[in-house]
Amino acid sequence: MDERKLFAGIDTHKDIHALCVIDERADVVFEGSFATDANGLKALGDALGGLGSFECVAIEGTNSYGYGVAHYLQELGYPVREALRPGARPYSPEGKTDAIDAYSAAYTAFLGKCPRGTKAMAGPAQRLSFLVEARDCAVKEATAISNTVKGLLVRSPQAIRQRYGGLDGQSLMEALCRARAPKDDNFEIIISLKSLAKRWRLASEEARELADAMASVLNACYADLLSLPGVGVQTAAVLVARIGDNPTRFATDAQLAQCFGVAPIPASTGRTDRHRLNRGGDRRANSAIHIIAVNRMRRDKTTQSYIAKRTSQGKTKAEAMRCLKRYIVREIFNVVCNPKRGAAATSLPPLRKCRNDLEITLSEAAKALGATTPFLSLLERSKTRDLAFEGRYWRWLQDLKASENGSQIP
Repeated sequence: MDERKLFAGIDTHKDIHALCVIDERADVVFEGSFATDANGLKALGDALGGLGSFECVAIEGTNSYGYGVAHYLQELGYPVREALRPGARPYSPEGKTDAIDAYSAAYTAFLGKCPRGTKAMAGPAQRLSFLVEARDCAVKEATAISNTVKGLLVRSPQAIRQRYGGLDGQSLMEALCRARAPKDDNFEIIISLKSLAKRWRLASEEARELADAMASVLNACYADLLSLPGVGVQTAAVLVARIGDNPTRFATDAQLAQCFGVAPIPASTGRTDRHRLNRGGDRRANSAIHIIAVNRMRRDKTTQSYIAKRTSQGKTKAEAMRCLKRYIVREIFNVVCNPKRGAAATSLPPLRKCRNDLEITLSEAAKALGATTPFLSLLERSKTRDLAFEGRYWRWLQDLKASENGSQIP
């Protein structure tokens, strides 16, 4: 087996994964393409296994097309890291192909610019990510319907405009839902508007139900995050979904700030000492941080005093707001990502010890509880928290222990 230090990069797609392996001199050792099915993943793993010891395996899109290959290689023991997506890299004069993208990912690993591990999505963060996407779709549908209704009212006959023109928002939609179609030339117009209003009401109700489901998950697992000033259910759900079920992959608050695109970039020159806006990072999480900052600036007196202090020091309002966002990320890191955050919460029962004492495998427990094996592993190692599921898991183990003790009584 080759004793050189090796670095691998994988460019992921729906049907084909491109692999490139380089050594410590950045010379290409191996290149190849593999299918994304089970046989292709096995072939990719066999190809890596026959090359040597790897310092890092950088994979693009570990929460998209690269999800399967990332977790497969993690199970094989490879040091998998998340590679920077192609759109975020500087322009390459060599052009763009799958092989070039795979080499770029491997070279990024060679330079040590893949500090974050892959994001685990097997617990509360996964559930919240689905709820966030579903609610976003419902809100977009309701907004599109509302805009359509307002546009149609502008072109409606005078009698209809006069009747509904003074209404807006929910009052307008509720009035249209109660409307009765007259037996005249306006019949088709009224039934069209009424149909749209009913669809708006259904989408709005779905959005509220999904928001309630998000609140339930957050109150059970991330109540401390909701307690922060300016943090609401929607923003908290977005942040948790972006962080993932293994928040300890962020070693420092600086890494989390870089991921969220709120780490200020130095832009000093001569006698000017300043930082500029960071346009990188996760823009959805960045938007959530911006909403939190705006809420604090409007309602939180401590934040208002902080902004006044910064502006008195010569900073513009935008620069003071960037400082505030960085402070908010530090607070979120201390609440969600800091391994010591569990000290303030209820202590985790000895789930793994109890399961091992009962000689139950992790896969058997996952199957019995209707959960995934990676999620149970993270839960047992305190890498994620789900208080409701922890209680159910603990009670299940205690019931098994009680039944086992009862069967031993003569």
